[in-house]
Amino acid sequence: MLCQVVVAERESLFVRVAQAFVQALQQTLAERERAMVALSGGQTPQPLYRLLAGEAYRHALDWQRVCFFWTDERYVPPTDLMSNFRMVYELWLRDWGLPPRCLHPMPTHLATPEEAARRYEAHLRQLFGERTRFPQFDLILLGMGEDGHTASLFAGDSALKERMRWVVPAQAPAPPHQRLTLTLPVLNAARRVWVLVTGESKREALRRVFQPSRTESSLPIARVKPRRGELIWWVEESLRDAVPSRYLSVAETGS
Repeated sequence: MLCQVVVAERESLFVRVAQAFVQALQQTLAERERAMVALSGGQTPQPLYRLLAGEAYRHALDWQRVCFFWTDERYVPPTDLMSNFRMVYELWLRDWGLPPRCLHPMPTHLATPEEAARRYEAHLRQLFGERTRFPQFDLILLGMGEDGHTASLFAGDSALKERMRWVVPAQAPAPPHQRLTLTLPVLNAARRVWVLVTGESKREALRRVFQPSRTESSLPIARVKPRRGELIWWVEESLRDAVPSRYLSVAETGS
């Protein structure tokens, strides 16, 4: 696993991530017919999605060769204000005229979350191959909650313990409680996993990831360790002191 920590002031951090995002997809599309990307919801990546929606990136590559998936979803209709799909779609993808084959939201219209999770996994298996042990996304973008959760993998929830399935229902401590999420083995099978962290409220969780106590169990995000892919933490400059210098020694730094 290749792991890096990239630190920059918030405004330039999002610019760096946007540029690296496009470069990574350009590299993927030079090697394969299409790129498979799983996007995060929440507030942290919203400035990134706004940047990517700009004209500077619209023609940076053939976006119709990119398939967009979601790492997790609140179990609400796709038109709901809490929907991760809606957020990304409205901030970034709506005006690009992408064909339906490019957008793969989680199906929250079904009768139960269990049915929806199995339907989404079946859909992924059609695209990645029925015999594949776990799908290998080209890039998975994650965030981290104040409690150290990522996607909808929360400490103490059974979803975090899943080792065989690709998609499962999950329970969040805050409403809307019912979620769908990709599982930890899927995250760790990716070619690239990027974790975007901003905000003072994330300081303690970030410290616990990089300086864990011997007596505490690891946070969900700390269990994200791609087996053969790269792991990049994109961290706001104000949080630099939460990461030991030995991790920053391989980082790009800047203001």
